[in-house]
Amino acid sequence: MTTSKLVKTIIFVVLLVAASSYLGYIGRQIGQLGDAIFVFSMDTLYPFIWLLLALVLVAITAGLVAALVRPLRICFIAFALASLAVLFIWGLNLIGIVLAVLYLLAGLLYSRGVAKGLNERINSRYILLRIIQLF
Repeated sequence: MTTSKLVKTIIFVVLLVAASSYLGYIGRQIGQLGDAIFVFSMDTLYPFIWLLLALVLVAITAGLVAALVRPLRICFIAFALASLAVLFIWGLNLIGIVLAVLYLLAGLLYSRGVAKGLNERINSRYILLRIIQLF
């Protein structure tokens, strides 16, 4: 792996772990609200806006990691680190463990699907180029 690819990979992994840590932090704050989350007020609206922002950040960084980080095992390691970040920031309790495992499984399935889609797209274009070159 060249130095530029290594730096790119590290940057994207750090971004994913940071976004996941933020998601865990917001999840912990919402969990501390308790029964107050069922009462509509401006005090309970702000944490959910921050949760939406955290989810958007995780979606963006997960997409970048899944599409741009290769080999696939490095991508899997990145999602494992991100799920550990969610777990440790949220807290070591049953809900945190379940969410971290779900996050890990979703990340692994998503990155595998993106890699498969990219490979199919590359292979179909390669086959099309070969057919065009024959004529």
